[in-house]
Amino acid sequence: MTVILSPVLARWGAGADGSPKANRALFATFLVIATVLRKTRVPDGSGGQTDTYASVATAACNFERALIRAREQEQFERIENMSYWDFSFVPGSVDVRPTDRLVVGTRTFEVVARGLGSSTVVLTIICMEIL
Repeated sequence: MTVILSPVLARWGAGADGSPKANRALFATFLVIATVLRKTRVPDGSGGQTDTYASVATAACNFERALIRAREQEQFERIENMSYWDFSFVPGSVDVRPTDRLVVGTRTFEVVARGLGSSTVVLTIICMEIL
């Protein structure tokens, strides 16, 4: 039996720009735009410095509640439920660092870690929503 791979290679091989076509197919399923905010230090006007977050990039992604058990944390004399979220990006489409924040619409998320399942197919970033 002969297996002809040319249709498979044409469909999933490298695109005209050299990028894998699979990345472009995956990218087409990412329906949310996330803004990456990077922590920077700026003068506070009193001779010191303060932390602020500046927008450094936007990227298409998907996000969903992570399969990590939520935890409770005391915050300002009340208990808040802290939930984790998995963000999926096409590798190489965005530079996300451990001190960054992601903004989707009116929701802000703080980067916690890079997902253990991150590979050349999907870059997974684990975040905690800032309430």
